[in-house]
Amino acid sequence: MTIKTFSSDGWADRGDVTQEYEEEAWGGISIRIHSPHVSSFDEYYWSLKPHTNLRNPWFKEFWESHFSCSLGGEPEASPTDALDSSQSFTVNKTDSRKLCTGEERLKDKYRQDSKLSFVIKAIYSLAHALHDMQQDKCGHGTAGTCEKLLPFNGSLFKNYLMNVSFDYEEETIEFDENGDPPGRYDIMNYQRIKNGTFDYVQVGNWNNRSLFWNQSRPMQFGRNKTVKSVCSEECPRGQYKVCTNCDNKLRHFSDMNISK
Repeated sequence: MTIKTFSSDGWADRGDVTQEYEEEAWGGISIRIHSPHVSSFDEYYWSLKPHTNLRNPWFKEFWESHFSCSLGGEPEASPTDALDSSQSFTVNKTDSRKLCTGEERLKDKYRQDSKLSFVIKAIYSLAHALHDMQQDKCGHGTAGTCEKLLPFNGSLFKNYLMNVSFDYEEETIEFDENGDPPGRYDIMNYQRIKNGTFDYVQVGNWNNRSLFWNQSRPMQFGRNKTVKSVCSEECPRGQYKVCTNCDNKLRHFSDMNISK
């Protein structure tokens, strides 16, 4: 009997789950929360350098951890030359790591986090709610805070947040009475691709109670071309079912305490 996996969004399209078990996972189906690739973020992220991205106080630490090197001390820069790419870094002689050049490439071995668009939509939602609240309390066309916004009312802000509605990347962002957005999921199928390796292929999607299948991307079911959906196989003649297994021996039990 061949077993096929049906996995939740916790599995999604993670490569570490199937590593060294590609043959066993071949043909499995998993659900991925819909989160389109944000191409504009890639260019921004790749352009960041430790000698120019000084507004982020944690970027130096991230750079050193990501490239396993040391930038030395704090950058020798004043507020007037904060964007000067020619500035240098002082050296910490007690640091045994190799020195960073500052020109390492973030593009190397890079893969965008699949949930990045969620972060962007969350920030936009907060911004829209704050803008609507500010306009209602301070007057349309005004900018900044006003007396009616102070002290900040978190409960009132939540009401504005629950009622935002805006478009992002051909998608309407809004929330229901429970604070949940419309459900959108990608249906993934773990397939063997042309070069003999394995990867996840999107074969369908679920969009707010509507199911769509991609007819141009047929599903694979591993070495078997078809699958049969059963809770357990029927027992052959002369055997009987015990839970989900088949048995050909009769057993008699008495005076047993069975607890659920």
